[in-house]
Amino acid sequence: MEKLVIQGKLPGMNEIIKADRANRFKGGEMKNTYTQLVKIEAIKQCCQKFADKVYIMINYYEPDNRRDDDNVHAGAKFILDGLKAAGIIIDDRRKYVALKQNPVIVDSKNPRIEVFIEEFKKEK
Repeated sequence: MEKLVIQGKLPGMNEIIKADRANRFKGGEMKNTYTQLVKIEAIKQCCQKFADKVYIMINYYEPDNRRDDDNVHAGAKFILDGLKAAGIIIDDRRKYVALKQNPVIVDSKNPRIEVFIEEFKKEK
């Protein structure tokens, strides 16, 4: 099992929509910036590259209760795209990823995102 920790928080859906409305290129720039951030962290922290379907579990630790869970969970887009760009996963389609996102937890002292990646095991 691989563990990736992203310090701080990623933009939520509200921030993405606001950027898109402000300028037609701003949303794309935001996606590229945060996808690259996840890619760099994945390359630094993850040793294993997976050649088949994976199970990914994401735990979000926010600094406070201001953002709704569904808004926070929008950050999964950057995470999956960054893992794909880093070569850790083959692709982010459901054929290759079983994704579980847990409820958001408040940790005001250490906001972060923890991503656990392991080989997908089919139940018999």
